[in-house]
Amino acid sequence: MSGESGVPALEQRLSARILGGVIDIGATEFNREPILDEEALRAEYDAQVKALGESSKDIEQGLEAIVIDPDDIVLDLDYFVSDPDGHAISSILFASQADLEFAPGSNTLYGDKAAFKDSVMQVMIFEETGLATLQEVDWRPKPASSKMASSSGGGGSLPVTILGAIVLLGMRRTKRA
Repeated sequence: MSGESGVPALEQRLSARILGGVIDIGATEFNREPILDEEALRAEYDAQVKALGESSKDIEQGLEAIVIDPDDIVLDLDYFVSDPDGHAISSILFASQADLEFAPGSNTLYGDKAAFKDSVMQVMIFEETGLATLQEVDWRPKPASSKMASSSGGGGSLPVTILGAIVLLGMRRTKRA
């Protein structure tokens, strides 16, 4: 809706966005890409991990239903994809590097908890205007962050050392001029 939930009421040149009861998308319209809400997606994943094994799940896929193992995570991507300009999402294409299943008719992603942790999820989102965006979610565990070297220890950051040398060289050249 124009003027609600962060959708601007005016277009780029400050004209009303609603013309004839619909949002005007013309040459001067600023159109933002569709968004995958990764934070909400991960929260739903975590909630389902806690509830694993409670009951089997059914996914409607066209005229048939897919029965999901009770130990699988099931994520309906339609709940986590939106368009900040209020357009309809026309399709979602999914690609992953792991053994996850995707039901394109319902845009539902499912698989074992371990399969999610092995995957880099790529979602191509198309909206009704033809605008598309590719977004990636890396489900793989992140390595523990290494501590930064303290000023009292030996060694330091190579990029910082190089930057310091460039600054010193620049100072020497400005003194000569």
